Amino acid sequence: PDVNKWWANGNIICNEHCRYRNKEDETQYWGDQFLTQLRDMLEDSCKHRNIADCEFFINKRDYPHLKENLSEPYGFLFDKDDRNPAEDIPLTEHLYSTYAPIMSFYVSKRFADIPFPCSEDWEAATGLVFPQSFRHTHCDKCPCRNPTHCENDYECFCEVGPSKRKRHGIEDARDLFTASNFRKFYKPWEEKVNTAFFRGSATGGGTTVETNQRLHLAHLSNTWKNDPALNGEADSEQQEGGEEPRELVPLLNAEVTTWNLRDKKIAGKPMTFLRHEDFIFEGGRQHFIPIYEQSKFKYILYVEGHCAANRYAFLMRLGSVILKVTSRCVADEMWYYPILKPFEDHVPIKEDLSDLAEKIQWCRDNDDKCRQIAARANELYDQFVSKEAIHDYMEVICNRVAQRFQPAPRWYRRPEGVEAMKKPEFERPRGMCVGGQSGRHCRRCLEMKEDDEEARAKRKREPSRDDDDRVRGGYSHDRDRDRGSDRYDHGRKGSRDYNDRRDRGYGGASERDRHRREDTRREERSPMRPRVQQCRKCRRAKSACSCSFRT
Repeated sequence: PDVNKWWANGNIICNEHCRYRNKEDETQYWGDQFLTQLRDMLEDSCKHRNIADCEFFINKRDYPHLKENLSEPYGFLFDKDDRNPAEDIPLTEHLYSTYAPIMSFYVSKRFADIPFPCSEDWEAATGLVFPQSFRHTHCDKCPCRNPTHCENDYECFCEVGPSKRKRHGIEDARDLFTASNFRKFYKPWEEKVNTAFFRGSATGGGTTVETNQRLHLAHLSNTWKNDPALNGEADSEQQEGGEEPRELVPLLNAEVTTWNLRDKKIAGKPMTFLRHEDFIFEGGRQHFIPIYEQSKFKYILYVEGHCAANRYAFLMRLGSVILKVTSRCVADEMWYYPILKPFEDHVPIKEDLSDLAEKIQWCRDNDDKCRQIAARANELYDQFVSKEAIHDYMEVICNRVAQRFQPAPRWYRRPEGVEAMKKPEFERPRGMCVGGQSGRHCRRCLEMKEDDEEARAKRKREPSRDDDDRVRGGYSHDRDRDRGSDRYDHGRKGSRDYNDRRDRGYGGASERDRHRREDTRREERSPMRPRVQQCRKCRRAKSACSCSFRT
């Protein structure tokens, strides 16, 4: 294999190229996942907040890109621990004095990436359903044997197992965060089960129980099944003889739903992959439980994978206590993590899970305290992670980026080895750049507006030829009127026709005056451009409006 074509996404080594229609010369390096959610979040934030014009990159990957000391960001590829500053490697390529801001979903204190709300945070905050991707899929096992047919027929599928089908075409939208689902699976605190629960895939840089926290958690759960003190049998035996036997309530219920078989690399270890036959438990879709149904458990475990997990904000709304396992990965923070406090909105667990049984038992013994912790997490979500909070956060970071932006000086030259990009061509927008009740223009449009005002003021200061004619209007207009009379005056009828046309404004000086008055009124309405019809709901131009509301 050509190692030069490999790349890393966190601890995952991406060496299996995604082919489009199995063509060797068309490798799919990047997907369009999250783009619809992110665009909607940016547009909605600009609509409801005063956000300045700014420029930045959005990093969709599971790892930050820019270290604070400008050293190699992917140090683990060189068997160096990125959490230890003493093991940093100097950056030999793309080392510049300044960089454009990078917004990342997952960040670290050792990196300069700016925390950015992820797509799932926006989906949960709005309760909307977004398409996950617009890319069509097809494989050679499809019965139709026709890639074009698969692109046009979303019902087309291929068999991938005895009872499983893989649909082709565009991926179905995910109905995961709608308000109806929350109401459907809501459970009062008294009806929840006293068990610590976890479901998730075997993500993470490690491939063993010792190096992967999720595998370790599933290993403990299956080991505790044989211990009466931990699997609930001891509590069942203590009930009175006349009572009916109760269902066993174990301390822990944790399983792996899917195996992550990609090649992985961590510091100090060779590149390898998972071998599920090395574990005492079986992972698979048979253990899958929708995240809404997990709300029936009082304690829900949060364990990171390759990086911080998107599910944390969602777990804050379920009304259960979050048992937060201390992170081992580098990208261990998200944009709202600074507000989290142990034993106020979550219960911390050691990274080696050595105190897991003790903490679960503490939660059982302090039920009222745990109820308050769960309620506090829900309050934090409504205050700092909801839709309004995301709007506020976007306004703060975008305005900070705009304040620090400085245009390149005239003497600046592009560094060697960096390809020059074609400068974008700006055109005047047909409507407001930002809709809403108070439409606004971006910085570029404001600059064009100032140029128009300067040009208009210059025209007023310098009299034009029309103004000179207006000064001599008696002679010039009479001369034009005489010429018109000579041209059309072939009799009284012709004279009457000409005078009638002139009075109605169809010719002569009256026509010029009418156009002049219309131009003046148009400039008074809009100093930049003619008035554009706008939607009464979103205040955008009707040609660019996506609302169903029309008037």
